Amino acid sequence: MPMIKKRILRRSPAILTLTESVNNELEGACDSGGGGGCSSGSGGSDDKPTTTPLPTTTVTTTNPNCLCMYDVDRTLTAAQNLDCPKGTTVIDGIKDNAYGGGTLKLAQVSTHMNETFCAACNHGIITRGDVDGVNSKERSEMINDVMGGAAKLGGVTTWQQWVRYQNVSSPLQFFTDDGKKQEAAAKIREWYSKNGYHVEPYHVFFFDDREDNVKGFENTGMNAKQIACAARDPTKGRENIGKCGATVEEIVIFSGIQLCKEQSSEVTV
Repeated sequence: MPMIKKRILRRSPAILTLTESVNNELEGACDSGGGGGCSSGSGGSDDKPTTTPLPTTTVTTTNPNCLCMYDVDRTLTAAQNLDCPKGTTVIDGIKDNAYGGGTLKLAQVSTHMNETFCAACNHGIITRGDVDGVNSKERSEMINDVMGGAAKLGGVTTWQQWVRYQNVSSPLQFFTDDGKKQEAAAKIREWYSKNGYHVEPYHVFFFDDREDNVKGFENTGMNAKQIACAARDPTKGRENIGKCGATVEEIVIFSGIQLCKEQSSEVTV
C-alpha cells in the first residue's frame, strides 16, 4: 500500500482545486481534440469508442490565485560556513550578513523554485533579518533570481521594514519579529487583494525554518510549514534554526500547520 503524510489526508476541496489549477499551469492541459499525448480511450482499436459521462464534483472555490511567502535566512539561504549538500549554491561576490556573515549560499530550492507549485503563485518575503541591508546585492538576488522578479511580486520590488499594526505597501518585509510573521502575512495578503490579486486565506502558504514562526499561523486560516528539517544548525544556541535551507521536496501543497517533528509520521492507505 502507498504511504502518504498525515496532513495530505486533511486537504480541503479548495486545496484540491488549487492542486488541479497549478498542475494545469505547470504541465499544460491536453488538446481539446485529445491530441498532444492525451488518450482517446480507443486502445488502438478502429471501433468507435463508447462514450460514458464523467462524474462531476462541486468545489468550494473557483479562485485559483495562490500566494507563497518565505523567510530568508536558513530558508532561502544556507549556512555560509557549514557543509551542506551539493544542491546548495555559493554566489561569489555577494555578501550575506546573517548569523555572523559570509558569502551568500543559496538553499537548494532557491535555484529550483520553478520546479515547485509556487511557480504558479505570487510571492512574498517575511524575514527577521534585513537581507544585507539597503540596496544590497543579496536583496537583488532574492528579487530577481529567486522570486522571479517584479511580475511575481505584484509589480513591487522595494523592501519595507515591518511595523506592527500598520498596513504594508510591499510584499517584501524585513525586521519582522519572530513569532509575529503571521501578522505580516495577513497584511501582505490584504495588500495583494487591494491591488487586484485576491487570495483566499487557505491558498496562502508560508515556509520558515523556525518552529515558533510556523506555530504562529495556527487558527489564522493560512497554511505554514517548517522546512530544513533534515539538517539543523549544530552550533550551540542555534539548534532552533535550519542549516541548509529548504529543498524542492519540502515546497509542496499542504493544508494547516506542519512542523518538522510531525512530518515524519506516516499512515498506510
